Amino acid sequence: MKNRKIKIGSFGENLARDFLKRKGYKVLKRNVKNKWGEIDIIAKRGNTLIFIEVKTRTSDFFGGSIRSLSFRKMERFKRAIQVFLSSPKLKQVDSLDVRADFIGVDLDLKKKVAKIRHVKNVGL
Repeated sequence: MKNRKIKIGSFGENLARDFLKRKGYKVLKRNVKNKWGEIDIIAKRGNTLIFIEVKTRTSDFFGGSIRSLSFRKMERFKRAIQVFLSSPKLKQVDSLDVRADFIGVDLDLKKKVAKIRHVKNVGL
């Protein structure tokens, strides 16, 4: 079961990455881990550095991908971003705007289609 979840999650992140590229974002990093969790995608568009949480769901039994983003998960995501930004290895981040986004990927495996929803600026 865990292996299937990992494959579906990776598939959703790949769809999100491709979606972002088509929208003019430059994907800089993926799956950045620290003590607070994981940042799925770090991208840049214009003068903005964007941290993106991706949730992929194959069922809307519990409300689909958008409803899967809990307050607790967002708090951990924000802390992971803060740890990343505080790294002394980073250069030129002070000159960039920073925001956090959410991408929900809802897969219909029978119809082989995906619905992607991009929610910008979910708060930092």
